[in-house]
Amino acid sequence: MDAAPTLNRNHRSQLTDMPHMTQARATAVAAHAAFQQRCAAARDGRLTEAHRIRKLAYAYVTTRDRLKTLAAEHTAQVSAERQRLEQALYGDSDPEGLRTALDSASARIRNREQAAAALRRAERVGDEVAALAAFNVAAEHGWSDVSRSYLAKRPDAAAAHAALVAHEQAGADANEKLFGPLRFPPLPVELGKYRNALEQLASEAGEPPPGSPFLPSQIA
Repeated sequence: MDAAPTLNRNHRSQLTDMPHMTQARATAVAAHAAFQQRCAAARDGRLTEAHRIRKLAYAYVTTRDRLKTLAAEHTAQVSAERQRLEQALYGDSDPEGLRTALDSASARIRNREQAAAALRRAERVGDEVAALAAFNVAAEHGWSDVSRSYLAKRPDAAAAHAALVAHEQAGADANEKLFGPLRFPPLPVELGKYRNALEQLASEAGEPPPGSPFLPSQIA
């Protein structure tokens, strides 16, 4: 993807610090908070060790499984947003007309000079579909000078391009991948020697009362 002409280096650097903010991610943040509360409740000194271990196992297993589901939802939401942004930038209200123009441009344009010439010709006669087709071909080949020429005269397209670049950079956030809320919480230290029996212990813990705020699946 060509660099957006409206983004300077500092702005691009800031964008890499912003993860994809989906509803699934927001729910995962709440699930982690609920997990911490449930662990605190399980460590109530009035409980026996056996009861405490089972409640901790239940909190961990149910939160882990909830986060698995949320991670899949997050991926789907991110993909849908990317598709929306790509369509806003590269698509047209007349998809059939654009498809015809793209077929023609792809057959005729072999280098950046031809792409630039095709863009100038389309702009000279006011053919926006042909201009968009030339831009698509230039973007596919990485001819950034041609892409910049197209975007420089079209503020809406430039804004859509900037949004798509930001979306792509958010997906490369290393901190999010390592420490983000869609990752599983740390295993409570009390469960360290029960790693191979977590599901069994969780099943023996009993269900929390209906409507409990500590049940991850009920987090909106």
